[in-house]
Amino acid sequence: MSNEITQASCFSRFTGKFSKKNSKPEGITPVEIIEPVTMELYIKAGPEDGQVGDCPFAHYVRSVMHFKGLDCKVIPCKPETKPEWLLNDPDLNGKMPCLKKDDFKLVSILFIFIDATFCFKLSHFWQIESGAISEFIEKTHPEPPLKIDNMDKATEVQSAFFPAMAKLVKSTKPQADLEKAFLEQAKKLNDHLDSQNTKYFSGETISLIDFSLSPKLYHMDVCLAEFHPKVHEKVMKMKALKSYMDVMFAQE
Repeated sequence: MSNEITQASCFSRFTGKFSKKNSKPEGITPVEIIEPVTMELYIKAGPEDGQVGDCPFAHYVRSVMHFKGLDCKVIPCKPETKPEWLLNDPDLNGKMPCLKKDDFKLVSILFIFIDATFCFKLSHFWQIESGAISEFIEKTHPEPPLKIDNMDKATEVQSAFFPAMAKLVKSTKPQADLEKAFLEQAKKLNDHLDSQNTKYFSGETISLIDFSLSPKLYHMDVCLAEFHPKVHEKVMKMKALKSYMDVMFAQE
């Protein structure tokens, strides 16, 4: 199985619900694209030229943009096809996803997200790191809203999950210490969801946290089922987490 291709389908499955004209999932009301926004999103490419890659952080940004009804030109890049400005700018350093908007009409600034604060610098308009991009989109396009009151707490609960998952799925053979560390983080998610007893991660309203976490969970589902089936089986027995995954992955 090609993980690159299979995981890339995460975006089409997860955000397809927002692009289908007649599909309106329960509890989610994305807006129609009324006025196109001139933005370019540079993301990891798949194995074929022009193919979207398997980056959950890019999936996060694209999900938020679809939910907000924002138009964006997606430009998949391989290491050798990254534009020079992305590679040569010391603030960007070739990182992706990177959101670019040349004709920013209010003020031309560079946002760098550091310790939950924004730093400003005169320049073209660039935005790097998926969390910062999504925060910027939320600030500049607040409707429909994706912020919640307990965002910091929810972020902390899931912050160590993806690093633990990434270490595990990158291992070529079973490693008890990596499995233990990952299962501890999966249980942390499950316990949080169980205590919340709500439809989404931190309430009855979908938020940035859900769009950030769900692509990572989808990648987990794909990779563990293929390469670590015994660990996958244990995770699927975590009822609250499994129920949450079903809600976020559901299609109409």
